Amino acid sequence: MISVVLGICLHAIGAASSSSSIVPGKFIKNWSWDVYWLGFSTVSLLILPIFICYLTFPQATYIVEILSTTDSNTLLTTLGLGFVYGFGGYGFGLACKMLGFSLTYAISIGFSATIGTLIPPFVRGGEELDRLLNTEQGFYVFLALAIAILGMFLVGKAGYGREKYEQKNNNLLDSVLLKGVCIALLAGFLSACYGFALHTGEPMAIRAEALGVDELMRVNIVFILANGGAFISNLLITIYLITKYKVFRQFVDGNTKELSRNYVLAVLGGAAWYFQFFFFGMAESYMGSFKVASWAIHMILLIIFAQLWGLYFKEWKTCPTHVKSNLYAGLSVLTGSVLVVAYGNFVTTT
Repeated sequence: MISVVLGICLHAIGAASSSSSIVPGKFIKNWSWDVYWLGFSTVSLLILPIFICYLTFPQATYIVEILSTTDSNTLLTTLGLGFVYGFGGYGFGLACKMLGFSLTYAISIGFSATIGTLIPPFVRGGEELDRLLNTEQGFYVFLALAIAILGMFLVGKAGYGREKYEQKNNNLLDSVLLKGVCIALLAGFLSACYGFALHTGEPMAIRAEALGVDELMRVNIVFILANGGAFISNLLITIYLITKYKVFRQFVDGNTKELSRNYVLAVLGGAAWYFQFFFFGMAESYMGSFKVASWAIHMILLIIFAQLWGLYFKEWKTCPTHVKSNLYAGLSVLTGSVLVVAYGNFVTTT
């Protein structure tokens, strides 16, 4: 029981970190979104995965040894799935800019939670699928996910109501809202590929543990490839758009204080984004037979923390009461879905 609760707490820390990663972007000045995102993704997807792996492995040579002895199919598949995830990550950030925290997280992360939890066991089959379909733990996973879907629907309905209210009062076009929703859905689908990348890279984590790497840190080697693939796709997108709009000069133009502030914000945002992966890897080690629910729990907690940021930034301040009621109901239901997993672990292990 304690193990799974600790896993959920670690998921909560990672989710809080991830939901906070978009906040620094709100305070960027005189940088286009793509200039900011390139700095953000360089920190979160390239620099920190390598640096943290170096810090947490007993010997740096283990990193080279694992990467050089892992079969090329595992390496390329993990890198490729990370590459696909990168498009989802960029789209997610763009959708947040267009729709705000609340609606984007409900749509994008909700979609990712559902498909990222259900599809992998059916693709891999074997013991994992059997545990999901034929055990009491599997029942509680499905129950938690069903409750979560209801909660995500309520939060999404509240977010949609907020956006429609904003449109009515600010003469915004329906096409803008529709475009943002489509981007959020696509981002959610593509983001689920990250969970697949972690599973594909599992042989590298197993090899790391065999070499003496702490069980909680073994997945850090997988982040190098999964995040590295995402960095490549983000680099291609941002370089193309920065070139298209001719904003390269923004990296060096402007007064020193403002420029330094922008770089610091990009580093802070990127670090917060990376540490969701770090704590996710640690949390999975404690989830036991509920490991299959890790992705869903992480995503559900992401939605909850994102709505809290939305409230902090007063995204809901002027909304009608019925819209806020849907939000509060959705957050309560989502919290309940996480508690179902904890309860399921309690009754199946006592």
